Amino acid sequence: MSWGFDEPETCEQHHRAAAVFLAAFHHDPSLLDPVRAFLARLREAALNDGVPAGPAMAVITAADGLFMARIFRLYEPTESEIADLHATLLAMVEGRP
Repeated sequence: MSWGFDEPETCEQHHRAAAVFLAAFHHDPSLLDPVRAFLARLREAALNDGVPAGPAMAVITAADGLFMARIFRLYEPTESEIADLHATLLAMVEGRP
């Protein structure tokens, strides 16, 4: 359940991905079908990982939000903020308070 939290800070690859996503969505949304399929496989794996659906979806949604924040330069979370978020989600998945 660490996907999305082990990546380095925003990089040029994220910026290129944002441009590609926006262009594809604007031109022909079906061009994003391979991305949708990949994310569906990740979601399925997370939901079949033995973690209850609610916490699994919370982790998936947080990772998606972090990814979108990075690629669209919405905000730059600090390493400390990412570590805190990761620890909080891990505790939730493990059923710790």
